[in-house]
Amino acid sequence: MRHRLTLSIFTAILLLTLPTAANTKRFVIQQQVTQIGQINTLSETSKSFADSGLVKIKATIEKHIRAAEGRERFIQSNNNTEGVMMAISMMDATASVIREGLNTGNKETIALTKELEKKAIISQEASLPELRAIYGNFLKEKLGEHNFIVALSGEKRDVLSFIGHDFADNKNIEMFQDNLSNMLHLMRFKQIKYRWSLQGDDYKCYTLDTPPDDKVVYHLKHGDNYRYY
Repeated sequence: MRHRLTLSIFTAILLLTLPTAANTKRFVIQQQVTQIGQINTLSETSKSFADSGLVKIKATIEKHIRAAEGRERFIQSNNNTEGVMMAISMMDATASVIREGLNTGNKETIALTKELEKKAIISQEASLPELRAIYGNFLKEKLGEHNFIVALSGEKRDVLSFIGHDFADNKNIEMFQDNLSNMLHLMRFKQIKYRWSLQGDDYKCYTLDTPPDDKVVYHLKHGDNYRYY
């Protein structure tokens, strides 16, 4: 019974945070166009590099510079799980633009791209801890209804702890971890801890090999596979 209950909780969480792997990016990009008008779609961004001249390339890079500069304001005004996914997708799109810009072979464009990369790193270092806090609060609210305790720690809010009687069973821990793995990697958490009780020091810990916040990352796919710059 505990296994079924745990799975139902996380199925609900995943439905709320990631409607489907295929639709999330489409939804996020539609929101970006509507709310901040920064890019059309990731595929259209890539196509612009292939089919348009350097003028359009530079214009795209400049848009992403403005987006990076305004990302903290965007997160503050979209303080929810949808805002989290939009911000992550925007970072992903910026990484794609940086990758393409650095490969143009044009000195002026490369210099502008390096400026974007610096802005993106500054933005990520400020934004990712806040995004993890928003996601952690979401988990606290949803899992608190089912008598689980969720705690966020670490200087960069990158350690996530779950406490609940179900975690006396390692199979439940594995089920939790498997269901949340995609989001935990996207959010760049470093450690995930599971306790079955507030008393005692026993716990199971997962250490995640995620990139640091100051690393621009292009996600080849959602999960723990990354391309670094």
